Amino acid sequence: MIYNKSFTPHQFSRQKFNQPRTIKNGALEGLPSTIFKKLKNGVGFTLIEIVVAMFLLIVGTVGAFALIQRTIAFTAVSSSQLVASYLSQEGIEIIRNIRDTNYLEGSVWDDGIGLGADYRLDYQSLNFPDVTCGNYLKHNGNFYVCSSDATGKFQRKITISKPEPELDKIIVSVEVSWRERGRAHQVTAMTELYNWR
Repeated sequence: MIYNKSFTPHQFSRQKFNQPRTIKNGALEGLPSTIFKKLKNGVGFTLIEIVVAMFLLIVGTVGAFALIQRTIAFTAVSSSQLVASYLSQEGIEIIRNIRDTNYLEGSVWDDGIGLGADYRLDYQSLNFPDVTCGNYLKHNGNFYVCSSDATGKFQRKITISKPEPELDKIIVSVEVSWRERGRAHQVTAMTELYNWR
């Protein structure tokens, strides 16, 4: 490298950056003078412009946060609705399983399926109706099982009716309800089971 003979690199850096700056023509020497010229000439931002800009920034930020909060709330309710729809379908499948077991054992197709409302069962229930089943469905880590513990989120009620006694048909209706974010929610599923033999 070749340096100017009058300065060494160390002296050059001290001379260039460590000397105090002086003001010339309303600006610090060595700094862009356009900023100071704008302020001197009154061309900079006014207080009203700054307030309007801050207002728009705050409104945009608050709107974005409100949208995020509503999305999170909607996601939680949608997730619960999905679980409730699966639980209502499971209730129908439990009754269908009883009917199919009757066929396999050679019994009458609707044997043990009593007409009535407010039956509570889970997939482990051995009897219908299951008097040991509590009012709530609680997640045990793998499945939702009957529980009398009120910390269970969902409640399932199975209703079985026979519109005309002479027909080989029963109507199974399952209602799953829960409370979330201060509101009551419910999902209902219904099917008709027939004596298909």
